[in-house]
Amino acid sequence: MSFNIEVEDMKSALLKGCLSELDVRDDKVIETYDRFFFRSDDLTDVQQHPTKFWKIYDVGTTHEIGGRLNLMWLTDDGRAVSTRRSSHFTILNWAIYNYMKDKTEREKDYIINYFWNPLELQRHNVDDPVILQRTQNYEKSNNLHLSKLMEKFMKNMELVRLSGPYRDRVFGGGEYGHANKLLETPHFSIETFNTLTERQEEMLSYIINHYHLRNVDVHGDNNKFRTSEVQVIDLSEEQSVSKQLNQR
Repeated sequence: MSFNIEVEDMKSALLKGCLSELDVRDDKVIETYDRFFFRSDDLTDVQQHPTKFWKIYDVGTTHEIGGRLNLMWLTDDGRAVSTRRSSHFTILNWAIYNYMKDKTEREKDYIINYFWNPLELQRHNVDDPVILQRTQNYEKSNNLHLSKLMEKFMKNMELVRLSGPYRDRVFGGGEYGHANKLLETPHFSIETFNTLTERQEEMLSYIINHYHLRNVDVHGDNNKFRTSEVQVIDLSEEQSVSKQLNQR
């Protein structure tokens, strides 16, 4: 069939996250939520809805950045998703769900075959480590299936996966999609399959400078012995990300 993934539309679907809808009923405005975005079927407290903990930053809103910021994804045009309530893969699953909403059945089938079915992976285990490096030897329980799906999405969308500089947890389970203890000191993880775009480079350099992070390390492996406050996992062919970040 003649249908292709529209990158800009998919990017918009990613940045939307899990938006609610406003309905006017009997002169009252009621906020309603799609149950897809709740992990627990019996959850009724709307204040726990992930939308309440969702923020997008770009080069025009860097003045709003502060505190214990935790970034998750960075688009090619320099827009970064910040949240503490969802794993990296959950956010990508939301993006595909949002993107498919207004598509025909044939188009939905194409998207599912090209990426994956968000309904099937709605209840994926957020505690499963999703490590992009195939040769790593520090996390034997890596979910290779989700890792391969994430890699394809990142390559197609030129996404950079981020964590920190103040994330809640370390690899092993939880918010990052991994974890077992709280991080009290800053640590910024940057993972990419592509050379950084100019906007990505600008945003990442701002974060590094704003939080006074030191020692951009491209050889770290996310283990517990952290020698650098900025860890770069450069999986691109060019291997130029460290140079891009250090030259600013």
